[in-house]
Amino acid sequence: MSDIIGIIHSEHGTTMRVLARLEKEIGRFERGKRPNFELLKDIADYFLAYSGQCHHPREDVLYDALAKKSPGAAEIIGDLREEHEALARQAGTFADGLASILMEVEISRPAFVAMARNFIARQKHHLALEEKNLLPLARAKLSKEELEEITRRAEDALSGYGACRGGKRLARALEKASQE
Repeated sequence: MSDIIGIIHSEHGTTMRVLARLEKEIGRFERGKRPNFELLKDIADYFLAYSGQCHHPREDVLYDALAKKSPGAAEIIGDLREEHEALARQAGTFADGLASILMEVEISRPAFVAMARNFIARQKHHLALEEKNLLPLARAKLSKEELEEITRRAEDALSGYGACRGGKRLARALEKASQE
């Protein structure tokens, strides 16, 4: 098993591929073409369920251990929990906008596209900050043994969540769809 940093880094790669597919579908919608709405719904579900219930809690365990070991870490990383909560709210807003379109509730195409592009940009910015700050700092400040223990704690805490298993399946399906 990879350590928590490797797991998080791998999940970031998957999320970037999901965001690339989302950008493609939003571009289709913006040009007046019909996007793959089923795929868009799956992407919204991925961010609501997997990111919120599995990925971010895993990062929070790492962040907490790092902050305990290195009190100055918060100054470098920022308030990760607050950022995760803001991302969850934004994912909910995106999912609500998509639901409105699917239910044929009036929402302007430009408004939805702007909302989706803002969501994508914020997600990418968040991932970039974690890759630049959180993961290298954790690798530098935490020992191999500490990382192994953090990995075990995080995986034990998340083992009962079906969303974690389902999210991995969804991520593989989204990656496959992005190659089509």
